Amino acid sequence: MKSHLAALVALLTLAASPALALPPTVTAIAPRGAQRGKAVELVLTGANLTPSTRLALPFKATQKFLPDPKPNPARIRLLLTVEAAVPPGTYPLHVVTDEGLSPLQLFSVDNLPSVAEVEDNNAFEKAQKVAPPVIVDGQCPGGDVDHFRYPVKKGERYVVEVQSARLGSGVLPQLRITDDKRRLIAADDTQALAGDARIVYVATVDGEHVVELSDSRYRGAAPAHYRLLIAHHDVPGEVFPLGGRRGTVTTFALSGGTLSKPMAVARQVEDSAPLAGRMLLPVDGLPAWRVAVGDLPEHTWLRAPGDAATLDVAPALTVNGRFARPGQVDRLRFPVTPGARWRLAVEAEALGSRLDGVLKVSDQTGRLLATVDDVDVPSLVPGQQGYRTVDPSLELTVPPGVKQLLVELRDQRGRGGVNFGYRLTIEPAGADFLVHQPVGELNVPRGGAALLAVPVTRRGYAGPLRIGVLDLPPGYAVQGGEVRAGSNLALLTIAAKIDAPAGPIWVKIQGQATEPKSELRREGRQRFVVSRDVGAAGTLALARLALAPTSPAPFSLTAPAALTVVKGYPIEVAVQVARVKGQEKLAVQVTGAAPGTVPGQPPLPGSFVLAPSPASAANEVRFKLTAGIAAPEGRLDFVVLGKARVGALEQTIAAPVALTVRRPFEVSLATASVELVPGKTATLRGTVRREPIFKEPVRLTLTGLPPGVTLAAPLAPVPGNASAFAIELKVAPKGATTTGKLTLNAAATIAG
Repeated sequence: MKSHLAALVALLTLAASPALALPPTVTAIAPRGAQRGKAVELVLTGANLTPSTRLALPFKATQKFLPDPKPNPARIRLLLTVEAAVPPGTYPLHVVTDEGLSPLQLFSVDNLPSVAEVEDNNAFEKAQKVAPPVIVDGQCPGGDVDHFRYPVKKGERYVVEVQSARLGSGVLPQLRITDDKRRLIAADDTQALAGDARIVYVATVDGEHVVELSDSRYRGAAPAHYRLLIAHHDVPGEVFPLGGRRGTVTTFALSGGTLSKPMAVARQVEDSAPLAGRMLLPVDGLPAWRVAVGDLPEHTWLRAPGDAATLDVAPALTVNGRFARPGQVDRLRFPVTPGARWRLAVEAEALGSRLDGVLKVSDQTGRLLATVDDVDVPSLVPGQQGYRTVDPSLELTVPPGVKQLLVELRDQRGRGGVNFGYRLTIEPAGADFLVHQPVGELNVPRGGAALLAVPVTRRGYAGPLRIGVLDLPPGYAVQGGEVRAGSNLALLTIAAKIDAPAGPIWVKIQGQATEPKSELRREGRQRFVVSRDVGAAGTLALARLALAPTSPAPFSLTAPAALTVVKGYPIEVAVQVARVKGQEKLAVQVTGAAPGTVPGQPPLPGSFVLAPSPASAANEVRFKLTAGIAAPEGRLDFVVLGKARVGALEQTIAAPVALTVRRPFEVSLATASVELVPGKTATLRGTVRREPIFKEPVRLTLTGLPPGVTLAAPLAPVPGNASAFAIELKVAPKGATTTGKLTLNAAATIAG
């Protein structure tokens, strides 16, 4: 039986053409946003852009390719019209061609017309003239400083706001506004707006003002795009509560900022695709606020002056609170039992709140059990980065004698007022796990397969898991996905038939606990870090994986359908390589991926060792695979990988293999017990079951001998050509009557 990919080699060779095409890459989109209901011409810059280029969008829009007299794969134009009903906000998107998907980009939908920045505007005297309300799309690389001049009227309010960090830019902006005599009116370099800046002010005289925009460090990193808004609209200072329970209607109050009075809006709480656990809260004429979508009962706690500072609660639940005054401290109290484990998590910074939370937990006597301030969130996926958040979280096991927990939350600097809301979730920390979607998109060669390595985080559940792909249409197939007990990684291959439907196709990754009677399921989440300089406020959780087929790869692999490897003994894996016509000289390197040896991740000590083949143009390529002492045993998912560089990009295709890992030997005893008679000799008999390749001597040791019992002779190693052994036990004539447990240990040295 051959791998399912092997059967496609002939089709692949026939279907592929020498003119190889690659998925698109995008380095710039201008403008970085669109006014809803209006046609906007977009210019996309990158590589491998074709007349089939289009945008994969999470909102309703029409788009049209605009041909150029001289086609340029590095630059194309699209005419985009976003439907007028789409809520304003920032959305993720992909650029798509017939050859696949680009990495994820961020795009803004708003209510205002935009103009392009025009250089040279690097000095006050050269400020570009614009007319509010307007959005300026520009670039601010390195130490660039951009200036824009606009007319103002006495008594009118102006909102000057920049979107850069929130759009995935490397610019952490600062704003300065001066009058026509260069006198400072206002400035903002706090990056308090999820890494961005905003100034709201009222003009005191008629005239002209100049806004100066630059990176706060004067070293704006690539990409360096921004959108500068100059307008008159209202800007709420806060929304409360910061979320609601999924499937319920929640009333949100918008207040502060420039609003003359609070506004109340009722909304059905549900995820805004493709966000996970977040909803865009659209209100006509106002910027959309991102609020949380929870799954537990919700309690709203707004303390008036004189109210008690302690609230009795019955978890599991989420408490929505707000620090209305500086120095405020909120306390929650609930009964517990010793040994129970609880999970507490604050969401504030992640939802745009200014709260820098500190969480303390005490028992009923006031004894401090835990304190948490900032939290480092490590990267769990190769290529993604970790970050630090000021939102505290912890897991706590209730100590003996503790009957009640008192949870205290305060701001680290004792602040309070507008936009100091929070969500505090308290729930039992039962057996659970998380599934991490490693990428936002996956390009699968037609007639081939791509590797998807899915990490999991265990939170109390240590049993086996199976990772699968939901909503996969005909034309695609998945293999692998097993996660053994104690392991934290699944290897899947997603294959596309030659006639697989065009993309993008949106699927979900799901993990299922496979212990008997378990109903525990978790969907995969991709943690997309929007800004590497911002904490939790600069991240998005995405719930879907975009798939797209590409042209057949320039080569195919025929891998063994099954392999068996004995720990400590390398095996040579032979892989057949077939190249399409015109690519006979293409150099292909072959290696593999097993749990603990996934490309981009550090290898696990003592697990598998892979010796990749040198890049070869031969039709058969070999590499070596060794299972270490710590490698898991039994049936495992293993993937053969072939890599070849085509132009500036590296193409990788995958072929799944059923891998079985065995110990080199097993030792067993003929009987489970032995009777020792005073003055007599007893014999323990056993067998060493050897894998055929294992020829080493086996050393035996016996522990747990009761008093008066000794070895009749020192234990000799079992020779490499033998399997049976006998151990003579000598019993003293007057040994005491007793029972005991003997332990037989066996060891061998393999390759050191």
